[in-house]
Amino acid sequence: MKKSSFLLGGVLLLSTLFLTSCDKVMSKLDNPVSSYLQIDQTDLVLAVGAETTRIAETITTEAVTYTSSAPEVATVDEITGKVIAVAPGEAVITANVKANDYYMAGTQSYKVKVLSITLNKTEAPIGIDGYQALTATILPADAFGYELKWSSDNEKVATVSETGDVKAIAEGTANITAEIAGIKAVCALTIKDKVDLSTLTGNYVAEDGDVLTGKATNYIYVGIPAGASVTLSDATVYGYVYCSGDAAVFLAEGTNNTIYGRNNTALMVGPESTTLTIKGKGQMNVYGDAWGNRYLAAGIGTASRQLGGNLIIEDGIINAYGSYAAAIGSNSIGSTMGDITIKGGTVTATQQQDAGSGIGSGMVYSGESHCGNITISGGTVIAQGGYVGAGIGAGGLYWENHDYACSCGNITITGGNVTAYGGSYAAGIGTGVKYNSGYTNTPVCGDITISGGTVVATKGNYALYDVGPGDAKSYPGTFAGQVGTVNVSVAVKDYYGNDATIYTPEAASAPSRRANADNMSLPLAPDSDVQPKVGKSLR
Repeated sequence: MKKSSFLLGGVLLLSTLFLTSCDKVMSKLDNPVSSYLQIDQTDLVLAVGAETTRIAETITTEAVTYTSSAPEVATVDEITGKVIAVAPGEAVITANVKANDYYMAGTQSYKVKVLSITLNKTEAPIGIDGYQALTATILPADAFGYELKWSSDNEKVATVSETGDVKAIAEGTANITAEIAGIKAVCALTIKDKVDLSTLTGNYVAEDGDVLTGKATNYIYVGIPAGASVTLSDATVYGYVYCSGDAAVFLAEGTNNTIYGRNNTALMVGPESTTLTIKGKGQMNVYGDAWGNRYLAAGIGTASRQLGGNLIIEDGIINAYGSYAAAIGSNSIGSTMGDITIKGGTVTATQQQDAGSGIGSGMVYSGESHCGNITISGGTVIAQGGYVGAGIGAGGLYWENHDYACSCGNITITGGNVTAYGGSYAAGIGTGVKYNSGYTNTPVCGDITISGGTVVATKGNYALYDVGPGDAKSYPGTFAGQVGTVNVSVAVKDYYGNDATIYTPEAASAPSRRANADNMSLPLAPDSDVQPKVGKSLR
């Protein structure tokens, strides 16, 4: 009897244990736990072509697999997690583990940001006291908010600014590095001698990194090839300087440089879609047709019948004088210029003869004259239009026997100290007029927006508007220019401190005349060894 009781008790105990284990197993099947998948989730920044591996960890025995949201940017090995950066952009790398009877599925991810940085020059010559313009191209363009840093490994030889402008200090070598998020691009510098213009006997095509100094003893033409940076260091050219493509002209600090245009524009921008950039702390004086032979020439801009590029002025003291063309802008013989942008420096643009603008388009003569948008965001700017030409904007048409046109694009002023004087019948900022011509075309400019800076605009004699189209309804023989919308959101004054007269389509009559630009004193041209014929001709 006792033996039976013992056996029965054992069976009951085993049955209880078996049922308890089944309950636990069934509980696991019904309520699996987390797989606790873990991976480093900080952003990973790689250069194109770089490789790295991040491994995910989990408590489950299931294999971890890896996927990329953008294999064209970064690939990942499905098994090992090895990442290869393919092209600039952003990809999300995801680690995955499958569910099983005991553990839930899991996913964890991190971002891979693939950057590339290249410089416009990997090797660059540079003359002592000269400059080089290095530019970094970063992809993607937004660079994910990382800061671009420049450095020189030998600052006794060359220094570099935060914008990539390199200055040579002494003989030797130096490496200039641009770095973003630990990814680098390097340009190796070599030093070369200056070019003394006084030793030249003929025309000269500059090389990248040249430092031009000295005074030419005869008429020569200096070419600046595409992609070159050239420094002027107390240089004088009698002839003209022309660009063949994108170029940078540096004005060495503390130097005074002069270009006398011989029967043409003094400093010519490159062809269409290229950009001439002027930088530096020095001074440059440029004279279109300095000898007064009635050639239609800009100080800085396009040559006759040229489809030209853009101009950016970032710094420097620049005095530009035009002859029957814009002082800074397009020539007046079938010439079209790109955009004109002034970001800083002290810029004085004086149209010394008929019809051209101070900054913008020239007059119409034997062909059309056009320029693109004019943008001023900083610096000190003084612009004087010629007879029937705007200070800033479109020139005019005077005694023209052909139905050509002159125009400029939009005029935008967001900063700086800007003073603009129109010639007779012309606006300070806007357009000139057609005068004594029976043809239909009149000067045209786009929208005028003045939203910042200190601005003084003064119309010429007989004109109606300080800002707007050239117009003189009460004077026979003149035909008004045309402008787009005029949006002025800051105070604009005339020469005497009165509120400027601003064009609106509703304006029906001429406002009272308080002052006109013909009564103003123009900036004088610096002394010249060849005594170019300069001076206002506003009639």
